[in-house]
Amino acid sequence: MTQKIVIIGGDAAGMSAASKAKRVRPELDVIVFEKGPHISYAACGIPYYVSGVVEDWKNLVIFTPEQALQKRNIKVHIFHEVLSIDSEKRQLTVRKIETNEIFTESYDKCIIAVGARPRVPQIPGMDLSGVFMLRSIQDGIDIKTFIEVNQPKSVVVVGGGYIGLEMVEAFRRLNLDVTVIEQLDRVLVSVDAEIATIVEEELHKNDVKIYLRSTITGIKRDKDGSLALDVAGGPGKINADMVLVSIGVQANTELAKTAGVRLGKRGGIRINEKMETTVNNIYAAGDCAEYKHIVSGRNTYIPLAPAANKGGRIAGENAAGGNAVFPGILGTSITKIFDLEVARTGLSYRDLSETVYSKVKQVSITEKNRARYYPDAQELTIRLIAEQRTNRLLGAQIIGGLGTGKKIDLFALAIMKNMTLDDLQNLDLAYAPPFSPVYDPILLAANVGLKS
Repeated sequence: MTQKIVIIGGDAAGMSAASKAKRVRPELDVIVFEKGPHISYAACGIPYYVSGVVEDWKNLVIFTPEQALQKRNIKVHIFHEVLSIDSEKRQLTVRKIETNEIFTESYDKCIIAVGARPRVPQIPGMDLSGVFMLRSIQDGIDIKTFIEVNQPKSVVVVGGGYIGLEMVEAFRRLNLDVTVIEQLDRVLVSVDAEIATIVEEELHKNDVKIYLRSTITGIKRDKDGSLALDVAGGPGKINADMVLVSIGVQANTELAKTAGVRLGKRGGIRINEKMETTVNNIYAAGDCAEYKHIVSGRNTYIPLAPAANKGGRIAGENAAGGNAVFPGILGTSITKIFDLEVARTGLSYRDLSETVYSKVKQVSITEKNRARYYPDAQELTIRLIAEQRTNRLLGAQIIGGLGTGKKIDLFALAIMKNMTLDDLQNLDLAYAPPFSPVYDPILLAANVGLKS
């Protein structure tokens, strides 16, 4: 009898799992249930679709359910919501959304890849027209349609994280007046304050208003038809034609709970290095799960696309009978904010309080990204964190002009391989005036770190 793998969720982790399972064992019956209308799309590209850099949202779709069946023999059912998992019977209860039909589906192995959902503030007015959140490609389509139809002049972005700031750039590209409201004391809290300050300067340079230590307490429709936001800790009241709420995401775990799957301390599904949950024959991957952090050794929740895709492949291989192991994540990330690139990997200073690393050294250097005499050389700041006793690299952050952010990949490799500042200092890096100074900023940062 043909073994059946059922995957819940058809985006990055889910379709990676399905594809890998079929490659490992082509004879498997692989079924995917997706609650929404789209599968396998580049969610990270949505801000660039809204701004017009990407002209058609269909360019973000990697493949459709029809292509999944034709090219990979994967059966994908969109508009199908899995309501519960009976782990003893190895059976799912599924609702076909368009007809409200309820049916059951058996499985031999099940992979939960239902992702995350936006955090929704519990305030009045979140249901008003013109108030948006951004998680799915349909959200992006709705935002772009609203802008085209209503021609708004101003927008308030609530939340200064990666998605919020990428959307700030998208809105400014569309000539909207933009205001950012952030509850914490800086934007982009995933990086240290020194880096965040440079980001804030870039936002101001591009005519973006920022209110820190501020929260919205309500949204209502004003007499002139605009949206009025009550803001605590800020100006008191802000009016805008539209609002984007982007205050982070939380793992979708309700379905896992129906199967008796345990959750981790960070609120995501608890998994081991093989993507197995605490319930036999059930795996999990993607933004619904917690992954082990390579540096701290502890489970963490950092929902990013590369980890979702890699975790999905591991889950798919093992559900198909393999024995693959996922080493963990570093939280390596990068974003573009106007003319700046911001990137990080490993631990930030804020992260250290939850680790065994009590004595560390921190170093920051600012250098040109090219030879100082070469035209258009721009400043690049590198910030490193290393263990005091061993000089082992624990974390790195970079901010600078376009083309500099991908240097973070070298630091990610260095951390993965337990390299020290001494190792970094001795790297034989390429040099030519259009690309770097003769003493690369990476080497300079390591050298300064060794002296501290």
